[in-house]
Amino acid sequence: MNISKQTMKRLAVILSAMLLLAATVLSVVFGLTSSEKTGMVNVDMNHNDNIIVTPETNPAMMMSVLRAGDNTENVIQPSGDTDGISITATIGPETAENKEIQWTVKWKESTGGNHSGGTIKAIDWSEGKNVTDYVVLSEETSMSGESITITCKQDFGEQIIVTATSAGTPEISASCTVDYCQKIKSLDYTFKYGGNAMTAPAVDSDGVYRVDYTGEEKSYTVECVPVYTNYTVDDEFVKNVSGQFANAFGYTSDKPFTQISLQAGLFGCVNEPALSEAAESFISDIELLAGSAGWQIGNSVLEKATTTYNGLTEAEKTHSKIINRYQAMQKFIGKCGNGELFYAAKAEAQAVISVYTASSPSGSFNGEAAIESVDALLTAAKTCNDAGTGILEYTITYTGVYSEKTFTFKLGYTASSVSAAKTMNISLPSVMF
Repeated sequence: MNISKQTMKRLAVILSAMLLLAATVLSVVFGLTSSEKTGMVNVDMNHNDNIIVTPETNPAMMMSVLRAGDNTENVIQPSGDTDGISITATIGPETAENKEIQWTVKWKESTGGNHSGGTIKAIDWSEGKNVTDYVVLSEETSMSGESITITCKQDFGEQIIVTATSAGTPEISASCTVDYCQKIKSLDYTFKYGGNAMTAPAVDSDGVYRVDYTGEEKSYTVECVPVYTNYTVDDEFVKNVSGQFANAFGYTSDKPFTQISLQAGLFGCVNEPALSEAAESFISDIELLAGSAGWQIGNSVLEKATTTYNGLTEAEKTHSKIINRYQAMQKFIGKCGNGELFYAAKAEAQAVISVYTASSPSGSFNGEAAIESVDALLTAAKTCNDAGTGILEYTITYTGVYSEKTFTFKLGYTASSVSAAKTMNISLPSVMF
């Protein structure tokens, strides 16, 4: 059997498209059905920003706490001082001969509790821990009125006591309590597809988390779970999410998105395949019957149209235009041999054809943007990838009494899934031999 070069080329086009489709399906099947996996976004923090130092009142030895660059004494809020906090002890009266002060630091005795990043401890949190691994003093001794600096090295879950003692009169001392405020040290997230857990994608070098375009009316959703530091003072955080389409996407939303999600395709659109030559021939015959054909040739045209329709595939028969023209054809059954009946049927068929509206390829995206076609969505997604950004950009802010932390989160489609989908957007039935 001889096969022309043109036919071979067309076969190659179809085979390539089918292979791409198979690759896309496999990536979806294996990429979206795996077990749940979380990702993590770490936060750099200076631990000195997170401590509260509260001095006690003692007439024999005054103790004050001072923020660097500030004249506010007795710090009872996180200092915001990246170099530590200054503590000053002053022995009274002024006439005291020995004004040397000795400084010590230790864990405060307590019964433990829920202070280990949310993990309940059955024993004291500090058991087996060296306090100087958590806070250090710049000096072990000072003179009355001179300051030392306390520096926090890492988060802790039990109060720390810093004590100043008079070297000349050990009975005279004063202390301050050091607390660590609960902070967010990292952010865990879980990805879901259509409500089912999936493997969290690795963030790309441009800071975008990319998932596959599948074309399904399902959404990817992301749930964020803060991971807290150890702490002695808890906090209550309120989360606020605000998202918008990236500028490169080319579409806008009238209001911000308050949930982290990305649709896997357009919602509400119908993408019908291109019609085959036989299907187009059937449509032409029915339009001829309903248009210029006279009743004398009505039977022959109807017979040809019926034969052509019966030869269409079941998939072609479900095309909205074929369904409409078939309904118009029914008006001519048994009426083509009589002029009066034929022209009455022609009017009825014309009425059927006139109300036909092609299925719209447009759809909604993330509930806000109306996009004219799948190809337009894929083109916009590719533009975002070329620009090194995501389709959606989210800002996630956690606000507490003692602190506020903001994260950015970008979502887009993988380049491979966009490329494969754009290739498959060329309908196979339109490739004719």
